[in-house]
Amino acid sequence: MNDLVAIIIISCWLLGVLGTLSFVFYGLYLRKTVLHEVELMFRGYDIMSSQVYFSLLACIQYGGAFTSRFLAKRSKMLEARERVPVYIQKKFIFAFWLFFISGFIFFISGYFASKLN
Repeated sequence: MNDLVAIIIISCWLLGVLGTLSFVFYGLYLRKTVLHEVELMFRGYDIMSSQVYFSLLACIQYGGAFTSRFLAKRSKMLEARERVPVYIQKKFIFAFWLFFISGFIFFISGYFASKLN
């Protein structure tokens, strides 16, 4: 029984790692295609798309603003949120949920792996 549980935990961990890596590659894709336009709509200048690390953080930030009206209001992006086309919003929302779901799976599988013994 422990072997089956270990295999399930390892496969969940691997799923979390692959999900996080796919978020990184999808964030790089967004950086090359639409991040510059979205930053110009939100801030008026493009500071977050200059480096890879900051562009991934920007994908999470804009995804949160597009996902929830509360988060957009909290980060003072509510009025600029309406100017971004829906097809671009969907890309950032997908990146946002991909990051949080894969991160959750990754850390939960690590937690259960520590409780396995």
